[in-house]
Amino acid sequence: MGTLPPLDQLAPGLRQRNHSSKEPLTRPDQTTSIPLPLPLPSSTTQQDDPAVSYGKTPSGQIFAIPKTTSFLHSLLNPFSPKSNIDLLTLFTLTTQILLFLVMGKDKARWVFGMSFAVWRVAYNVGLGWVLTRQSKERWIVKKAKEYGLFNEEKRGGEGTTWAEKELEMKMGKGYDTKVMS
Repeated sequence: MGTLPPLDQLAPGLRQRNHSSKEPLTRPDQTTSIPLPLPLPSSTTQQDDPAVSYGKTPSGQIFAIPKTTSFLHSLLNPFSPKSNIDLLTLFTLTTQILLFLVMGKDKARWVFGMSFAVWRVAYNVGLGWVLTRQSKERWIVKKAKEYGLFNEEKRGGEGTTWAEKELEMKMGKGYDTKVMS
């Protein structure tokens, strides 16, 4: 791998974290040769495609953030490939619409109102709990390492292979979980 251009040329909008120590911030390629998760484009390519976004890991690695599509676009576009999770989502949405049409107006209002309230509270509380733990103690990262999600020797089995295929299908052509881990 070649050397990276200066950080301010690579990603002009990338902000630096404040560190309590007096040490100057350095990029990984200046001190060690840590491979980057995705090949970074050359400075001319980056200028041609301003839509390329970059992230930075806590260890200082810079990586290209893979492009993602809108959930609704990928779910409702008939020409977009559907993962098993997309098919399950479409099935549950269709079932709810049919159930709404079959129920009486008053009954449907109560059933769907209560269903919305329960799921909304569960979503907000659950997501808040997960994100708080991730922010404070890097909980998601610890669990991924504990279960060996990105370790070929430790992981395995049908579930991991299925999850990788689902993720690769959702992310589109050119995305490879092995390169990203």
